[in-house]
Amino acid sequence: IRKWTRNARSIGVAVLHICLIFLWMIPVFFVSSLTTLSNLEKWLPFVADLPEWFRGFLQGFLPGLALIVFNMLLPPLCRWLTSLEGVQTVLDLDNGMSSKLFGFQVFNTFLGITVMASLLTEMEEIVDGKIDFMEVVELLGDAVPTTSMFFLNYILLKAWAGSPQDMARLLDIVIMHVKERFLCRTIEEKESAGKAKPPSYGALIPSIMFILLVSVVFSIINPLVTPFALLGMAAVYIVTLHHFLFVCSKNSYESGGMLWLSMVRQIMWIFFLMHLTLAGVFLLKKVPIIAALTIPLWFVSYAFYAYCMDKFGKPMQFAPLQSVCALEQVEPKESQSEMSRLERLEQESLTAAHLSQFEKTAYAIPCLQPPAQLDHEMRKADESQAAMSTHSSTRTFSAEDGATWNR
Repeated sequence: IRKWTRNARSIGVAVLHICLIFLWMIPVFFVSSLTTLSNLEKWLPFVADLPEWFRGFLQGFLPGLALIVFNMLLPPLCRWLTSLEGVQTVLDLDNGMSSKLFGFQVFNTFLGITVMASLLTEMEEIVDGKIDFMEVVELLGDAVPTTSMFFLNYILLKAWAGSPQDMARLLDIVIMHVKERFLCRTIEEKESAGKAKPPSYGALIPSIMFILLVSVVFSIINPLVTPFALLGMAAVYIVTLHHFLFVCSKNSYESGGMLWLSMVRQIMWIFFLMHLTLAGVFLLKKVPIIAALTIPLWFVSYAFYAYCMDKFGKPMQFAPLQSVCALEQVEPKESQSEMSRLERLEQESLTAAHLSQFEKTAYAIPCLQPPAQLDHEMRKADESQAAMSTHSSTRTFSAEDGATWNR
């Protein structure tokens, strides 16, 4: 793909991404309407007749579950958008997918829930003009801290329901048995069906960053979120580490640390959002002096980001030559599995033959040679040295004889 074609595709995908962000607000509106029990009763009138404990359970469980279901549709969509740009490597695909998914979560999930949940309760009064702009501002100032409970329930749901489900892999087990029963015909196909694919970095990183976003932003507004966010991060860490070590097959590529560049940028965006939210809450509470005191935090955070990019930006952006050479020598397991057994045996035999020939002609350090080989080499060196000394002595004798003969 030519450069100008790729740039045109990137611009078109960026415009489509922005449009989808705003269109995705529609399901976010629906999820926000479920965050309060009064709005839930408007949508489902029979909820008012349910027991009190069950109503409380619905208020805490159902909105988070609906949000998780909506977010499950985002990774394939973001992956499809990134593929339209014409990326050529899996690393670029994961990087683009991660940035787009992070943008969806920030603008829709976080800001959408935070702002829209506050406005939906008084939407009729706002439309009728019964509430002016300053009253809307005061409403936001009072409602923003209360939305932290929604994100608290969301994190708990991911930690206590999502992580055990990922650990049990019930859906993967069902899919594996269906493939082995109806789709697999050979032994190799059955073996590949039982292997779990590694999780996509483009979907894994934004899910972790969203928990970090909620914990950092609400750590000052509502510190109760912090320990539960730590619990959610620990659950995701344990499940992910278990999958990478014992369940999933090796990934088909290694990023060489270049994924850290997008992760650092997302972390800095999280800190900027924390400063913005903190200043906005102070302004909504009508304390502009304290809000102005948060402005230096912006410059401190940006100075730290600039320092990190100046010192570590190049190593994160460009892989070392030694790592690239090592990666080029290792073939992915997927390409090896596609080869037939005969081709693999032929390749292994040729490789062994080349190695044996190389070992015969290659130079080895004497201290690293086996004792028998070292004795053989020393014996050959002594014999060659003795032959050279004999030849030189013969030449000297012949020269002296010639001089004597001339006299």
